[in-house]
Amino acid sequence: MVPCSVMGCERSLYSRGLCNLHYQRVLNTGTTDLLPRARPAIERFMEKVAIQPNGCWLWQASRDAGGYARFNPDKTSSITLGHRFIYLEKKGPIPEGLFLDHLCRQRHCVNPDHLEAVTIKENTLRSPVAPAAVNAKKTHCPKGHPYDEINTVRRKNRRWCLACRRSQHRG
Repeated sequence: MVPCSVMGCERSLYSRGLCNLHYQRVLNTGTTDLLPRARPAIERFMEKVAIQPNGCWLWQASRDAGGYARFNPDKTSSITLGHRFIYLEKKGPIPEGLFLDHLCRQRHCVNPDHLEAVTIKENTLRSPVAPAAVNAKKTHCPKGHPYDEINTVRRKNRRWCLACRRSQHRG
């Protein structure tokens, strides 16, 4: 009987210098080890990224309902957002009270160079579609009066056109 080539195994040879147990293990896992070594999270992460000519790293795996990358770094039940994982890996901790803004406006982009830590207000105001951002960019009221220091009343994060309010009160 010719023994298996794996050190310490005394089973008889099956194929390619291995016993049946180790041969099947190589076919299934690529190694004769009982448990294959866990690959680093960053290596598994980068396998799920498609790098685009514009510099975006588009996530090719699971996404949440909002379109953001979902990643499980330690293969437990703790799912994290992909852009947060890569930012922590490449740039360090996210300062307390700040949120990551996708400068490229692609929610499933995970390029750390396309992410910036900003306040929630700044993040909202940068959005091209958020109502607060759309309204903040307006320079005139619906009737054409300018939103300037003289013609604008501000209260509790809102603003009103003073000329329009005066004409409403005149009747």
